[in-house]
Amino acid sequence: MKKFLVATATYGIANAAAILFAAIILGPGFEIGFLGFLMAVAIFTAVEAIARPILEKLAAKNLPQVMGSLSLITVFLGLWITDMAVASMSIDGLSNWLAATLIVWLVSLIVEIALPHIFRSLNARTE
Repeated sequence: MKKFLVATATYGIANAAAILFAAIILGPGFEIGFLGFLMAVAIFTAVEAIARPILEKLAAKNLPQVMGSLSLITVFLGLWITDMAVASMSIDGLSNWLAATLIVWLVSLIVEIALPHIFRSLNARTE
């Protein structure tokens, strides 16, 4: 149970950092309000958690060539559904959609890799 909670927290924090970073980098091309940000992180995380296994099964069975880019497809799908669901979130223009997808994917990947090491380091210092 503890492992699941840590993994869920890591995933949520990584998505929050990624969405915030994309909003900062893209400026007016990616707008989001504070309450919208909280809703966006929750919705985006839920959509990715649900969509990834479904897309993996579909791709493995029908389009194995897509497996390498499945994470990018999942991030794009998550951003698209979140953009439709959260009124105070707006991504404008094709270039901003592509950039947001790459930024969110890359930042969440980096944070997901780094965060467990940071947690372990902090835990070791408190013991």
